[in-house]
Formats: sequence, C-alpha cells, structure tokens
Amino acid sequence: MATAIVLKLVHEIREDLPRAGVPKLHFMLQENLAAHGIKMGRDALYQVLGEHGYLLRYRRRKPYTTDSDHPYKKYPNLIREIKYLTHPGQLWVSDITYIRLKDKFAYLSIVTDAYSHKIITSFPP
Repeated sequence: MATAIVLKLVHEIREDLPRAGVPKLHFMLQENLAAHGIKMGRDALYQVLGEHGYLLRYRRRKPYTTDSDHPYKKYPNLIREIKYLTHPGQLWVSDITYIRLKDKFAYLSIVTDAYSHKIITSFPP
C-alpha cells in the first residue's frame, strides 16, 4: 500500500519535473509521506523506484576540453615562481566552464584577479 502511494506521488511530481532525481524527490515528498504516515529514507526510495523502473538513466556527454598531447607550442608556466601575491592586478587567471543546456553545451570564460578574486571580464559579455 505504501509503495503504491509513493509511486503515485512520484508520478505526479515527474509530470512537472520529468528529470527530478531521487534526492530531489525525497526532499519534495517529505510532507506528503508524513501526511500518509509513511517513513521512508532516501535509500529506501532508491530501492522502491529501482524495483519499479522509475530510476532515471543518465547519459551524460562530457565535454572534453584538454588535449595535452597536441602538436602546438607549449608555453612555460610563468607563475610557478610567484610565492605570494601582494596586490591586485599582479596576476590574472582564466578558466572556461561548460554549461549543459538541453541538447548542447555553452561555455563561459572568466578572467579573475588572483589576489582579490574579483572577475575582471567574462565571455560572452
């Protein structure tokens, strides 16, 4: 009986949030489960959903961004000798973060002051 109630509640949530995973479902179900007198932990919810085919299968495509074995010129690490930063503007660092969209990836490139941790600029602007 409790399993049927849990599956019905999960089905209702997944109508609006079809990709909601077990941790989020467990959090969202707490009030409804308590109202039905059901105590169920996250691991038990994993088990129930797994037994009834409700677990999501993630097919994550990972963006591969680093190819250290390229034939292009490799520049030396110029900041290896810097032990302490003493003022802003002494060292800027940058990184690229890939953001997963519905069916593709976007990227965000940020330049940050290593001393103050303030963002100098970002791309796209």
